[in-house]
Amino acid sequence: MTAIEPIKVVYLAGNGRSGSTLLDLVLGRIDGCVSLGELVWIWDRGYSESQLCGCGTPFLDCPFWHRVTRTAFGETLPDTLAELLRLRKRVLRRRYIPRMVSGGSNEPYRAELSRYTDTLAALYRAISIESGARVLIDSSKSPVYLYALNRVPGIELHVVHLVRDSRAVVHSWSRKRIRPEIHWERRYMPRYPLRKSARDWTRNNLATQLYRFVGKSYVRLRYEDFVRAPSAALGPLLGRLGLSASAIVGDGGRLAKAVSHTVSGNPMRLSSKDTVISEDRLWKTEMPRSRRWLVTALTWPLLLGYGYFRE
Repeated sequence: MTAIEPIKVVYLAGNGRSGSTLLDLVLGRIDGCVSLGELVWIWDRGYSESQLCGCGTPFLDCPFWHRVTRTAFGETLPDTLAELLRLRKRVLRRRYIPRMVSGGSNEPYRAELSRYTDTLAALYRAISIESGARVLIDSSKSPVYLYALNRVPGIELHVVHLVRDSRAVVHSWSRKRIRPEIHWERRYMPRYPLRKSARDWTRNNLATQLYRFVGKSYVRLRYEDFVRAPSAALGPLLGRLGLSASAIVGDGGRLAKAVSHTVSGNPMRLSSKDTVISEDRLWKTEMPRSRRWLVTALTWPLLLGYGYFRE
């Protein structure tokens, strides 16, 4: 019997508001790759709420995701959706990361983790089949989901730790933005206070950074380096995957609009216009100096480690 080839998954990890949706869309344009958005939210934002898919269609009406569901689970999801959501909450807890690394220290948790990862295995396998892609791009970012994904059978996981200047991230979390994927009412993206955003930036990046001692494939990429020279920044990763880094982005740093089937993410995935790849530097002009200094004081160890004080 021929062994089933593992599915290559590129996981964009780190903290929210770090440019992962843009990177997801860029990688998804490479032959053999497919953009999927934040799959960690597929059970609630997709199956439960039917928010807009990247193609602009409500998730439950999207032909692509209908085919994926049928291939993975038959005509219906395994068990009940409510139970899957409860299972995710029980398994994906930050304090359980050591259990995920070891496989679970007690039988009840081990059984729940196995059940959850088996469900993910069926989902990712179905996506690979229905998309025809050799490499799946998942921009979920969550470090907790990362450690669970590392235990999914049949997956070859390649982690891109995407980092961005903490001051830019904190400023982004303070801005008011509408969520167009919630098509049945007007709703805005969450906004967080400075100290929470700074704390989350540190915790999420540290948790992701520690993955390099667990996983086999880990690279760190700065958002600022990526938007300035996409092909050069992505070269090492694409080399590992056997993909070409040439002609990723068109003239003038423009990413032409194309249909994708992303689940959740930055509203840019729903835009009908081309995307200009350039650094978002609004924080440097809009963020008060006092707030900038406070974020720097709260996050300076990692800022120093990631090279943001050398520029």
